[in-house]
Amino acid sequence: MTTFHEQHAQRGFRSWSRMRWMIVAALVLAAVVVAVLLLIYMGGGGSGGGGGGGY
Repeated sequence: MTTFHEQHAQRGFRSWSRMRWMIVAALVLAAVVVAVLLLIYMGGGGSGGGGGGGY
């Protein structure tokens, strides 16, 4: 009985972990988009496209 419970818990944890990381990634992406839009809006966007980051 314990082994069945452990297997079920592990499978559920894996699935939940993957789903949780997808949700976290979506939230982070949304936050970045909102931050960029706010910066562009607050900055006025007068001189758009100045330089391409140091990636």
